[in-house]
Amino acid sequence: ALKAPPCEDSATWTGPYGDKCPQYAHGGDRAFWCKWDGAGEKGACPAACGTCNAIALEEEKRRGAGEGTMLAQSKPAAVGEGVGKLRKDVTTLKQRLMQIAKATGLAGKGKGAQGGEGHGGGTSSEGAS
Repeated sequence: ALKAPPCEDSATWTGPYGDKCPQYAHGGDRAFWCKWDGAGEKGACPAACGTCNAIALEEEKRRGAGEGTMLAQSKPAAVGEGVGKLRKDVTTLKQRLMQIAKATGLAGKGKGAQGGEGHGGGTSSEGAS
């Protein structure tokens, strides 16, 4: 099991405008500026800026140790698996929409059901030639 190194904010670091780490924490005056002020870097305010995990991953890459393990843990599902699931979801949604259309009497109405034609004002374009 990989163990993350301790992540602490510097007690002495100050930003370009003299701000200390607590101002870079979520809700602090400088929280938005963590990246631009360099506060999220190691030796600055990584805990306040929430960049501890990114720093640990970057160090792990530099060392080369455990890189395969880290990639295996964060690797998304294969593209083919995702496409297959998406197709199944689309088919399920189409079936559900057809059930709703039948239940509401809109099944087989063609374009009129999509565009809202034929509802309310008696101005249906169906059958008008």
